[in-house]
Amino acid sequence: HRFRQMEQHMLSNNMENTTLLHAIISSSSPPAHAGVGYATHRPPVMTLHALLAPHDHVDYLDLDIQGQEKDVFSDPASVEAVNEKVYALHIGAHSPEIHEELRSLFLSDGWILEMDYPHTPRMEYCDSQVQPGEARFEGDAGAFLQRDRSCLVQTEQGPTYVRDGILSFFNDRFGHLYDLSDVEAGS
Repeated sequence: HRFRQMEQHMLSNNMENTTLLHAIISSSSPPAHAGVGYATHRPPVMTLHALLAPHDHVDYLDLDIQGQEKDVFSDPASVEAVNEKVYALHIGAHSPEIHEELRSLFLSDGWILEMDYPHTPRMEYCDSQVQPGEARFEGDAGAFLQRDRSCLVQTEQGPTYVRDGILSFFNDRFGHLYDLSDVEAGS
C-alpha cells in the first residue's frame, strides 16, 4: 500500500531522476516470511548493501522490515553502505530491544537523531482498542481510531498511535546538504 502511495506521489509531482524500489531486505538468505502476503507480485529479496551498491547516494531510505532490523544491521557491509551513501534514514523498529540497539548503533556512528518514538509496550491491548473510522472516498478502508488515549504518543503533529518504534536520523557526514538548525544533535 505505501509503495503504491509513493508511486502515485512521484507521478503526481512530476518527480524526475528518482528511483523507487520495492524489495524485501535481509542479511543474506531470504527470510522465512519473504513473499508472505504477496498474492500476485513478490518483491525481490536482497541485502541492504546490494540494494545500495548501484547508487552513489540515497537521499532518503525508509525501512519497515518487520523484525528483521537486527539481522539486516548485523551485516557490517550493510552498515558501512548506509553510513557512506544514505543522507536520511527512517526505520520502523519492531521491538523495544531492536529500537534501542538501532538508536545506539546510529548515534555511535555519528548520525543525528531527528525523531524517536519508542515501540508501544502495550501493543496487544492498544491494538484491541482500535476501531475503524469512516471511509473518505471510494476504495478507502477508512482511518483507524484509537479509543484509549493512554495508547497515544504526543508528537509534534499532536497525539498519535505509534505501534512500532520509529527512528529518523540525518547522516552528519552529509550535514552540509541539510539545514539542521532545528535538530538537536543526539536528542
